[in-house]
Amino acid sequence: MSVAFSPDGATLASAGWDKTVRLWNLADGRQLGEPLRGHKDRILSVKFSPDGTRLASGGSDGTVILWNVVTREKIAELDGHKETVKSVAFSPDGKTLVSGSFDGSVILWDVTSAHMLGGPLRREPVDGPDGAQNARSSHDQARVMAVAFSTNGRTLASGTFDNTVTLWDPASRQTVGKPLRGDPEHHLISIDLSPDGNTLVSSSREGVITLWNLATGTSEIVVRHGAR
Repeated sequence: MSVAFSPDGATLASAGWDKTVRLWNLADGRQLGEPLRGHKDRILSVKFSPDGTRLASGGSDGTVILWNVVTREKIAELDGHKETVKSVAFSPDGKTLVSGSFDGSVILWDVTSAHMLGGPLRREPVDGPDGAQNARSSHDQARVMAVAFSTNGRTLASGTFDNTVTLWDPASRQTVGKPLRGDPEHHLISIDLSPDGNTLVSSSREGVITLWNLATGTSEIVVRHGAR
């Protein structure tokens, strides 16, 4: 299941295994109209655009759907991924949408035209200390679990299940620096960037939270939220 606040804080969006998106009035807790239907499988991520007029949802059917929040109609269905879409995020100016999938790809979309911006982005294989490709860089371990833009929109981060974060320049579509690699025994589930864009935080399924200094590419703080 996924939930998201509208930018003005008046509306909540929820999406889940029933394949629908529901909007809620936070003033009285009532559902706003009928559920939004369009996905063919469970929905795993939902996000409002910065101006609150659009909503994006991604799910296990491998699609991303753009919704008009005012009219509650589907704007476009974005097809480009081959597997589950786990995470979606809008750029700060609302012009670009990014989606990350279990197929290992990150796709940038033009929100106005609903067209893909170039081809899918894929990280380079992760090598082990001896230079050999890490066995954990298999298909499953390379699943994209989370995507996030910096507040200035100049950096895009994608996190994969093998606890690796890749930084991208959205304009050039090139990677920035080396991947941020956490404990290979842990499995990444979420990421976020600090408001000043200098720090990235990642969390793992094992309850470990890591703060990364993006200038040095090193982990500064590692804390454990709790053991499973």
